Amino acid sequence: MKEVVKFVMAQINLAQHSRKPVRLQPMLLVGEAGVGKTHFVQSLALALSTTIHIQQMDSDLSTAFLMGSDRTWGNSQHGMLFSKVVLGQHANPVIVLDELDKSQRSYSHGSPLSGLYSVLEPISAKALRDISLLFQFDASQVTWIATANNAELLDQPLRTRFREFHIMPPTAEECLVLAEEVMRAAIESVGVKGFQTDVSMRRHLAHLPARQIWQLTLEALAKAVSASRNVLRKEDFPLWLFDESGDSDTAPRQLH
Repeated sequence: MKEVVKFVMAQINLAQHSRKPVRLQPMLLVGEAGVGKTHFVQSLALALSTTIHIQQMDSDLSTAFLMGSDRTWGNSQHGMLFSKVVLGQHANPVIVLDELDKSQRSYSHGSPLSGLYSVLEPISAKALRDISLLFQFDASQVTWIATANNAELLDQPLRTRFREFHIMPPTAEECLVLAEEVMRAAIESVGVKGFQTDVSMRRHLAHLPARQIWQLTLEALAKAVSASRNVLRKEDFPLWLFDESGDSDTAPRQLH
């Protein structure tokens, strides 16, 4: 995420010097599953001291999900953007369009992406009107972040509205750092008093995606606590982690 972090820091620095609110250009994070795209945007929202909404784009959505449904309909309701900006706690929430490339399919009632073309443009986003409401609002401060496994599946006009970043899998050295940080965070998240944040087992987990490192660490922590110990040991983890032959049928897909 180095390039993404550099980009965000530059935009924040620019806002500080111009004495204007921070407005981040819409970003598209492209990379394979498990590289930490969703975890990164959650951390970014926390750093920006704002709220986050993750919209799963691979679900069955209609054109009304973003800007509401027509007022003539009996079940008319406002859209997600009005809910998060006007009714939410902040005017600059982080909205994540997760797996945007999986929404590129045929819809009987129109594509849910049709409304994105205007909301991603800062000028038009300043004066939006929810279809179900006679109320105009400013959504120009929203930080839009989309994730995708394959950006080639996106329409080019939509794709050009994003600052695109290709997230590569971490190097071997970076994997060790990642495993240590994930294990430490997982142990601290449970909050067991007096439990040591010993992450010496990180080299056995470093080849796995961050999500699995987190899950295995929590499982190991539970075993250690059950055994009345305050530190993780080898026996707390599955045997296949230490099977150098890699022939175990229970071993999951590896990051490398």
